[in-house]
Amino acid sequence: MLRALKRRETRSTASRGVRGSLATRARGASSAKLPSTTRGEPSEAVVFRRLVRGLIEARTANRQKPFELVIDRLREAKEPSHCVNILLEECATNSGTDGLELGIDVLSHAGMAVFVTAERFLASDARTRERHLNNNMRLNVHDDVWYMLLRAVARAKVPPLAKLHLIGRCINYHPSPIVKAAGVYALGDLAEGTDPERFVVLAILKALLRSPNATVKEVAAKVFSDLEG
Repeated sequence: MLRALKRRETRSTASRGVRGSLATRARGASSAKLPSTTRGEPSEAVVFRRLVRGLIEARTANRQKPFELVIDRLREAKEPSHCVNILLEECATNSGTDGLELGIDVLSHAGMAVFVTAERFLASDARTRERHLNNNMRLNVHDDVWYMLLRAVARAKVPPLAKLHLIGRCINYHPSPIVKAAGVYALGDLAEGTDPERFVVLAILKALLRSPNATVKEVAAKVFSDLEG
């Protein structure tokens, strides 16, 4: 079963709140696409894009097979990072908040490819925000991409220290409150892992309860409460 479908019934109201703010923006996000990768795409990318769109467009009850097809194609891809970019573009601009959850679920199977993409996006995102300070729709799409990347990195097969370093940079230094919140929720995802990871993450969340940033402090309190409860 898709974990995204199960999570909708069990995820805390805190997480739903962030997804709600993303959903409000996502209805108009198709007019602010990320840089398109469709022109001159190799056949592998064209096939992968079609599979992703098929997954997004499938009814909830019929998503298992298209989900498996997307995962298999991603694992077999010669250029997995390119497939990750395609998935991010489609899920951030063409599908509303439901697509964000699907994106997280698929990307959590991408291993180091999703981490490498996040590292690269950190640099390009900073340049985009400098150049497009007044383009709220474009920046909103970038926030949605970060929401998927950080939540997926937390669940993917990536070294724990690498995860914490990336998530920590976004929480501490990223200017967007949505990205900061996504980073804190990603810590909550990490705390659902092994006991050593959980111990470290709970200590970090406790420290964030004293954060001078109101968004970080509020979300950390909700995530910590959910984990303790």
